[in-house]
Amino acid sequence: MIMKRTENVADFGPKLSWEEICEQHPSEWVLLVDLDSTEQHEVTAGRVVWYGDSNDEAYERGADLEAPEAAVLFTGPLRTDVKFLL
Repeated sequence: MIMKRTENVADFGPKLSWEEICEQHPSEWVLLVDLDSTEQHEVTAGRVVWYGDSNDEAYERGADLEAPEAAVLFTGPLRTDVKFLL
């Protein structure tokens, strides 16, 4: 389900805390809208627009999203055998 301009973010269900999102979608990629975040830009709550096991699909769906802001996040533990370059 992807949001179109005529839709309201409330149509995607309730805003959930990050803990609730992780409980409902363990070790999955989630696409979130209507975000709450800290000053350090850590997401603390949002509405789940899409979820699944593919980060590529999450980003593709996010590209089609017509929302002022969105986030794609993984709800599971980070792998320790991978190094990230920022």
